[in-house]
Formats: sequence, structure tokens, C-alpha cells
Amino acid sequence: MILLVSQALLDLGDGMWSGHCEGALQLLKARGPYNVNDPFETQLVLLVRGPIFLEGLFNEKIVVSPSDGQDYDPSVGPFLQCLNKMHDYMRRWCLVQGSSSCDDPTLLEEARDCYKQSMLAVEHWRKTMMVVDTKLAAGSTAKLAYASAAVSRFYTLLVSVTVILCDIVSAIDHVNSAIIREMKLSLIAETVVLMEGVSRHGPMGVTHVSFVLGACWIGAEDGPTACAIEDSAIEHRKSAYAAPEMKELFPKMALAARMFHQRLQPRQSAPDSAKVLDYFDEEAAWA
Repeated sequence: MILLVSQALLDLGDGMWSGHCEGALQLLKARGPYNVNDPFETQLVLLVRGPIFLEGLFNEKIVVSPSDGQDYDPSVGPFLQCLNKMHDYMRRWCLVQGSSSCDDPTLLEEARDCYKQSMLAVEHWRKTMMVVDTKLAAGSTAKLAYASAAVSRFYTLLVSVTVILCDIVSAIDHVNSAIIREMKLSLIAETVVLMEGVSRHGPMGVTHVSFVLGACWIGAEDGPTACAIEDSAIEHRKSAYAAPEMKELFPKMALAARMFHQRLQPRQSAPDSAKVLDYFDEEAAWA
């Protein structure tokens, strides 16, 4: 947090906004193991590791190992466990990306299983959200309103992580790539709809919107889909309670998207990858 505040005060130039997570990772490594029996300490580590794991998908200077997520209780850090797996998949994929398909059968099997488990979780929480919203529509109470906001926040965060996972798995799983990408676009469209009424949960219930829309924008594969996400962000910014970082969200995401998709593309298919990356060019999209 101190690194992030200092970075904001220094007003670093374009492309320098991502460095604070590199510093945070070094602090965690220097600190050593934390006390898993201390809830307060656990929450602090979770809050720091979350941005590190996320940014590490785009920043090659951030290197984490599979063991970095083994000490998480499933009920405490499910997102971090998923992000940690995604790190491992990307690292192993980069080792074999000289070809257009994955030659590591273990990686392929693990990636497919992770995608399957994520989609099962998405379906479970979608049903949970529908049940809570049905009860809320039948009779609004403060307790139900809070539950609705919490479930909606968790569900959209889960979907946004799954969107990024879909990109990783579709690069590895060449056989099922088209199906996975189609599902990803369906999840993005659903998320854009869910974002329409999220401002009613403000001010504290909208802090996740920047991450959710940013992840969906990175997962967009065409102009119309990206424009729909951008329009959603514009409408959200007009609301009484807008999420932080919305003003500069997409210029920053453009840089992250290019780094992310460049890491996923097989080296020998560079000419084709250029077509996919065109939309994420900062000057073209945000001139």
C-alpha cells in the first residue's frame, strides 16, 4: 500500500504504473513465512498477494511458484489459488510455445480440469445469486440487500478471473479453443449486463468494478465487445458511486492486454497474433 501511494505521489509516466507489485513481491519474499493461525496477518498477506498474482499474468518480472499458494485454506483464498494455477500454466506454456499446440499432456490435462472446475463454480454461484435476488424481489430487507451485493460481487469477480483463465486454457487446449472462447464471450456479455445496476451497492460495494470490467476488456476479441464494456464503464462513471480508477482504466488495461496476449501467442504464429493484438494498441484505441 505504501508503495502504491508513493507511486501515485511521484506521478510516474505511462507504463510505469505496474512496478509497485514487483516491490511488494520482494517484500513478501524478504519477510518469509507468515503465521497461518493469525487471521489478521493472513488477511494482510492475502491483500498483498492478490494484486501480485494478478499483475504477474502480465508482467514477466513477477515470478511466483506453485508452492506460493499451497498454504491457503480453500475458504480463505479461492481466487488466489486459481490465479496461482494460472501462473503455473503460463510459465509451463511459455516453455513449449514454439509450437501451435501443447506438447505437455500433463499441462493440458490440468488446464482442462481447472477450466471445468471454474465453470462448475460459476454455475453454482450463478444459481446462488438468482436465489438471493428472487428473495430480495419478494421482500426487500437490509439483510437481503447486503447478501445480494455480496453474492453479486463474488460472482462477478469469479467470472472475471474465469475470463482470463479461458484465454490461457484456449491457448493451451488447441482442440477445444473455439468452444472455450465462445463461452468466454458469453460470460463477458453476462457480466456487462450485471454491471448495469451495480452502483446501487455503492460506495463500498463497487470497489470491484474496475477489476471486473478490466478483465472482461482484456478478454474481448473484437471491437463491438470491447465497446460494450467501455460503454458500461462510461455509464458507471456517471453514477453517484463510481468505482476507483475508472477514468484511466482502459489505457492501463491496453498495456496489460498486449503483454498478456503476447505471452500466450506461439512464437511461430507472430503474424497471426498481430491481428489479435491490434485492438489493444493504446494509440489506436485511445487516440
